[in-house]
Amino acid sequence: MSTLRKRLETLVANPRLKASGRDLQFAESLLAYYERTGRLTSGRRTWIDKLEAKYAADAPDLSDQTLGSRIDAVMPLTDPRSWDRGFLESLQEQNRTRGSLSARQIQILEKIEDNHSEEVIARRATWADDYDAVRAERMKVAAAYYAANPPYFGDLAHSVLNVDGFVPTEKQYRSLTENKYAAKVIAAHFAEPSFPVGSKVEWRSSAGARYRGMKGFVMKVNAKPVTNAARGTKVYMVLPVGAAVPVFAEERHLKRGRF
Repeated sequence: MSTLRKRLETLVANPRLKASGRDLQFAESLLAYYERTGRLTSGRRTWIDKLEAKYAADAPDLSDQTLGSRIDAVMPLTDPRSWDRGFLESLQEQNRTRGSLSARQIQILEKIEDNHSEEVIARRATWADDYDAVRAERMKVAAAYYAANPPYFGDLAHSVLNVDGFVPTEKQYRSLTENKYAAKVIAAHFAEPSFPVGSKVEWRSSAGARYRGMKGFVMKVNAKPVTNAARGTKVYMVLPVGAAVPVFAEERHLKRGRF
């Protein structure tokens, strides 16, 4: 194995460099370039020296102790596989090598600290117990809407509809169910039906020429998920008079039948 390849592979495997973010990406690009070409330009060779010195075990520690203490305090509270943990590791390394963070990095650090406060952790611990049947139904109604109207919340909607026993976080629940579109859909789903089962109905002209003059009987309320964030979108299963197969209709396209 060549000396350059060995140095690059050692550099990329350096734990301190792994937590650095941009410098790790740059080191990986140097290794990839070497693997493609079998050489490095003089400028790229110089960067190997700089990175080795910067991330050596005996490199000077310029850490701001206050920042370091904050990062060290919240780090164990995060999931090792989470984005938060990776971000904190990058802050830790930047603090060591520069002794400071940007204003934006400080803002994100504060947000991570808030999300892992004792109060928030205690609320998370009780969330699963508070996630009752009503919340679960609201979640499924909203998930069905977003599954039918991609691309927003695609992964979360899939989990809600397809993973048995899935319990969202409180943040996921609020994000999915409390936005203005989901709120309309949920309101339509839970609203008292204008046409209970057995009601006589007629189609309004707004339903289109295909349904003009059609009459029928309501067989089921909330027969399908609401997929339209508008008023009157509760879905009914209706058996038209003289038909053998029922059809589906939104509430806004129906009126009380007089026959």
